[in-house]
Amino acid sequence: MNDPKKYSSELTPQDLLTEIKVNLTTGNPDIDISKSVIIKDGPRAYKIALLYAIKSRNSGEVKHEALRLQTFKRLKRGWEESPSNSITLENKEGDEIQKLYDFLFSHASDIIPRDNGNYLLVKEGEYVELVKKSNAQTHLVQSVLEDPDEYQELIKLGGLDLLSDIIKISLSDESANDLSLKLKELDVNQISKLNAISGLTQLKAYCDIWETEKSNADEEFWQRTLSKYSWVISQVYSFPVVIFQEKAYVGGKWLNNKGGNVADFIYKNELTTNVFIVDIKTPAAKIVGPRYRQTYAPSTELSGGIIQLLNYKNKLLRDYSNLISNHPDEQRFDTFNPRCLLIIGNYEEEITDSAKKEAFELSRSNSKDIDIITFDELYAKVNIMVKLLEGKL
Repeated sequence: MNDPKKYSSELTPQDLLTEIKVNLTTGNPDIDISKSVIIKDGPRAYKIALLYAIKSRNSGEVKHEALRLQTFKRLKRGWEESPSNSITLENKEGDEIQKLYDFLFSHASDIIPRDNGNYLLVKEGEYVELVKKSNAQTHLVQSVLEDPDEYQELIKLGGLDLLSDIIKISLSDESANDLSLKLKELDVNQISKLNAISGLTQLKAYCDIWETEKSNADEEFWQRTLSKYSWVISQVYSFPVVIFQEKAYVGGKWLNNKGGNVADFIYKNELTTNVFIVDIKTPAAKIVGPRYRQTYAPSTELSGGIIQLLNYKNKLLRDYSNLISNHPDEQRFDTFNPRCLLIIGNYEEEITDSAKKEAFELSRSNSKDIDIITFDELYAKVNIMVKLLEGKL
């Protein structure tokens, strides 16, 4: 299970991660890599993390998991791992991975104090009583909100942070019904303005992410982002769509439970229940390959993404009957020649001349079953919506 310590210097960090995963699983059918990420992307050191499971060869049952944290240096002679700065954690004998997770979660949640000071330990029962007394004071907040003068003064003092806290409290399970009744008392125009502000905020949040992360080559980052802002993909099509399933199994497993195909997303038409398959690369993925005579060939990332989606579609159509019959109680969906969407690359960054532009446009316009859109084109669609809501178009 030891990876080679040297890799070609021509590999990108993402290619390096792919090579390491291939080397780890080649000849080791019992290893199943579940997640991987580039933690540090240069300039002097590169750090990666691999989370994988060790399975029983006979039953396929997970025996234990391992988390590998590796550090590499990119030298002229090639990529070299720094063993002294690499570590592997396991949950085989004592759950090292869970202990690390608990520590980081505690730190991020402020359970572990970050500042110097005096702290007291209290018994659980005493803490529960303290929380009860704290919650009993909520009527004071209610009295303030019912007095318009006090409410306005409170907002002036607390600003938008206080307004944010009030909204969070109002959206809690205990207050949701009361909030719904109060919203009915508002004027229709006020509700429309509230909806517009909320929608505009979400649109701008996605645009801000693009502006700061457009060079991010972590595929899982963009999968998480487009999962959180799943409505962005609906901008590609004119019909109403919603996310149906993330990391969707589309068939292909054999008797040994190996070889399954998992697409990034399955979206569904809300009216027809017909689905389409979405695969996400990164803005750093190339869309144009090497020059070929007077034009350019499609990149390996682009052609590979197209073939991958066609494979997903083929498996889904072939295994559809089994998926439906084996899960009759699950939410219904249909596969009427489903479309496929590939999100890849950065058009503005890569398409620098007319020859590349022509090659790329010809490639995607002749891709009969695959819709291809770049990350910056997707951003441009969202940015147009922002300008429309702000009255700038």
